[in-house]
Amino acid sequence: MVQNSPTFADVADTIFRMLDGNIWAGHNIKGFDNPRITEEFRAIGRVPPRPSGMIDTYHLLKRSFGKARAGNLRLNTLGKHFGLGDERHRALADVGLNIEVLKSCATVIFLEKNFASMFSLGRPEGGEKESPAEAGDAEKGEGKASAPAAAKGTEQKSKQPGVAEKTDAYAATSAIPMMSEKDKRKLLTAAMEQKKTVWIRYNGGTNPMQPRPIAPLGWKDHLVKATCKQSGSERHFREDRIVRIS
Repeated sequence: MVQNSPTFADVADTIFRMLDGNIWAGHNIKGFDNPRITEEFRAIGRVPPRPSGMIDTYHLLKRSFGKARAGNLRLNTLGKHFGLGDERHRALADVGLNIEVLKSCATVIFLEKNFASMFSLGRPEGGEKESPAEAGDAEKGEGKASAPAAAKGTEQKSKQPGVAEKTDAYAATSAIPMMSEKDKRKLLTAAMEQKKTVWIRYNGGTNPMQPRPIAPLGWKDHLVKATCKQSGSERHFREDRIVRIS
């Protein structure tokens, strides 16, 4: 394949002009490509090119995407994980795969951080309806604000049209009642048998307590094996850290 190709010394000037002073981007270039470039230039007695900036998608994804999702984070592994195909070890083809992998990982990270705020999570507009018991308590004045006080509160809110109210979807962990282990196991087991997706609040991960959809697959001691619908990857969730299921 390279029998009649020019030597590195023959193309060194062209490579130097392409690389020197520019931004270098690639997958694991800090550990593999950059040292090879330096070695080749020094082997012919030349000063190697220097980048003005560097984007190494391996180290970037290692910090933000994590190995737990897609194994060793090699380009070939990530390509298969996202259904983009195999690494071909051809320059232009692998550059294209690298770009698509980075776009796919960025999409997953974005959705995990913003998914809950993009949807109402099935709640009726205007919040949850008041239960009959709560309505009765309000009429009796038991533990509820009086009508004048409520009217005053409404009046104060109307003076601040730019202030948005937070729903209980973003309430603090301590404000969300913990389900019993028995109830959690019952709901998760039913979801496994019916192959249904459920929403959970999980006290862990990069966005603790944010609602996330999962499809439970099975049990491993006190770990729930499930498909995370946001990332499309299989993960294990500790049963004791699952706070609510809906």
